[in-house]
Amino acid sequence: MKRKFISILVILILVISALNTVCFAETSADYKQKSQDAKEKLEDVTGEINTALQEVQDLSSSIDSTEQDINNLNNQVKELNTSIASKEKELSEKQQLLEERLVASYMNGKNTYMDALFSGGLANFVSNYESIKQIAEYDNNLMADVKNTKAELESEKSKVETAKKDKETKNAELKKLKATDLKIGIVIGPEGGFEESDI
Repeated sequence: MKRKFISILVILILVISALNTVCFAETSADYKQKSQDAKEKLEDVTGEINTALQEVQDLSSSIDSTEQDINNLNNQVKELNTSIASKEKELSEKQQLLEERLVASYMNGKNTYMDALFSGGLANFVSNYESIKQIAEYDNNLMADVKNTKAELESEKSKVETAKKDKETKNAELKKLKATDLKIGIVIGPEGGFEESDI
C-alpha cells in the first residue's frame, strides 16, 4: 500500500515540477495560481488515497474476523459431531441394557417382585425388600438415563444444525467482503493510481 502511495506521490511531484517549466510568457500570478491548484488537487488525491486505504484495512480486518468465525464454527461442528457419536453409542448401550431388563422381567412373569420379596420367609424379608428396591431404582435410573441421553442427543443435533447455518451465513458474508475488497483493489489499480469509479 505504501508503494502505491509513494508512486502516486512521485507522479504528482513530477506533474508539479512539469508545471514549473511553463513558458516564460506566463505571469507570476498565473504560475502561483497553477501551483495552488496543483497543491489542492494533490491534497484531494491524498485524501482519497487515505480513505481508500482505510477502507481496504477495514475490509481486511472484517475478512480476517469472518474467517476466524468460520474456523471456530468448523471446530464447534467437529466437537459436536464427536459428542453426538459418543452419545449415540451410549444411548445404544443403555437401550440394549434396558431391553434385556424388560425381556428378563417379562420372561419371569408379573409376580417376580412379590415372589422374591416373600422367598426365604419373614427372616429374609427386609434384605429381599432392599434388593428389590435397589433393582427397581436401577431400572428407573436406567430409563431416566435413556430419556436424558436422547434429549442431549437431540439438543446437540440442533446445535450442529444451527452452527452449520451460521457457517453458511458467514461464508456468504466472506464472499461479499472479498468481492468488495476486489472491487476496491480494481479501483485503486495495480499501479496504485485511481481508475474511474464512484470513489
